[in-house]
Amino acid sequence: MSSKQGYRLISIMIAFVVCLLVIAGVSSGAEKVIRVAVGIDATSLDPPMSTNLTDKNTTSQIYDTLIFRNKEMKLEPHLATSWKIINNTTWEMELRKGIKFHNGEEFNAEAVKFSIERILDPAMKAPSFAQFTAIKGVKIIDPYKVHIETKEPYPVLPAVLAECWAVPPRYTQEKGKEFLAKNPVGTGPFEFVKWLKDERVEMKANKHYWKGAPKIDRVFFMPVPERGTRIAMLKTGEVDIVSDIPPFMVKELKSDANIQVATAGGARAYFLGIDTLRKTPLADPKVRLALNYAIDADKIIETTLNGYASRLATLLTPRQFGYDPSIKPYKYDLEKAKKLLAEAGYPNGFLIDFDTPDGRYPMDKEVAQVIAGQLTKAGIKINLHVREWGNFIAQFRTEKGDLAPMWYMGWSIPTFDADAILFALCTPGKTYGRYSTEEGAKLLTDARNTMDRDKRLSLYHKALKLIHQDSAFVPLFQLTDIYGIRKGIKWEPRTDERILLFDADKE
Repeated sequence: MSSKQGYRLISIMIAFVVCLLVIAGVSSGAEKVIRVAVGIDATSLDPPMSTNLTDKNTTSQIYDTLIFRNKEMKLEPHLATSWKIINNTTWEMELRKGIKFHNGEEFNAEAVKFSIERILDPAMKAPSFAQFTAIKGVKIIDPYKVHIETKEPYPVLPAVLAECWAVPPRYTQEKGKEFLAKNPVGTGPFEFVKWLKDERVEMKANKHYWKGAPKIDRVFFMPVPERGTRIAMLKTGEVDIVSDIPPFMVKELKSDANIQVATAGGARAYFLGIDTLRKTPLADPKVRLALNYAIDADKIIETTLNGYASRLATLLTPRQFGYDPSIKPYKYDLEKAKKLLAEAGYPNGFLIDFDTPDGRYPMDKEVAQVIAGQLTKAGIKINLHVREWGNFIAQFRTEKGDLAPMWYMGWSIPTFDADAILFALCTPGKTYGRYSTEEGAKLLTDARNTMDRDKRLSLYHKALKLIHQDSAFVPLFQLTDIYGIRKGIKWEPRTDERILLFDADKE
């Protein structure tokens, strides 16, 4: 080989190496990825087929709602550009033009009608059905205008439609709901890539998103059931965002220069649920009142939750319409609890089953264990069952499921209106309801069918006082939501616990 040929070969090799380095640099430097660690895997990526927060956080990247709740928790136009009342039972919605689903299918009035009415179809058995029961149907006025008709006057409709994600009619009908649940197609900022069960849901940026392309190229939602493992992965940089950080870990995480700790005032009410309809001692209002006096929620806030919570007197937080500040929590009084139990015929207490999820809420199992210990001091013997979340919620949703007559859970209200929790939990014939009175049910029904805001507020205050006096639940607290975020991630938590990544960025 001549020296000239040798130099030429070396030049080609150098150019090739440089090219590889450039390509590697471009690919590694250009793609921005955010990995979110969550406690449970997704159950369905078909929006109405799940009400749990993990699914909503995942599907909210892929789908758009008709109306959007912004970070101030105010409603604003989204796929619907405007809405107005035509009469007490008819709402008119103007729809955004030029929107395409990820598969190229057009978003229009037909998609809105299809998306809403499939939720109302009894054959769907949609868990979110309860939110939409007030809707009678949808009429197409023109390709970008619909009238949504309700059975009765229903002032909460715009808030409900902020929980209505648009699905593509043709794709859904051709493929079926089971296929859509695993292969979602929406109009949202990120497109579905794949779902590896118990490993991750992967999405990529929708470069043609109608609000502009996201700054993040790829998003992973990764189920990591064990809390300690999630936090360890945050520390090593394997994940970028972790929610439900336990309060006792805050100080340690704040000392890590690579981690930001962010908080948001939560809107979720945590409470002890009680089945008042089953033939157990809990059917007696005196026994339920004894539970309220026997549980020291302030102590739980101070010790177990390190102060990252606020006491609640009802199932509503101050952020929600219907909240009544005049109702005060029952104060801890162990002797009063014992006296009430004796008056109810249980001087030596009784044995009762108590269910709690593990890993669904911050410190859920630990809080339940403390509650069990406090009730034991009053003479109530507790048989505590720690359930996997999927099993827990499945039994809760089943009217005749084997959920214990007492359970610990949190309930958020995505509409920020009392209707979403009180009507579901305190009126007869509802899957979630284990308590109801004729007077209370009438108050709640009248409130949901009254357009006058002041009258609605008055009705909810009356209903809350009745529920409080009847000790239908043991309201506990609302948590301050705590997030661990890797340094360099630009993202802020919201009051409604939604992890929305359209505006997120990564340095």
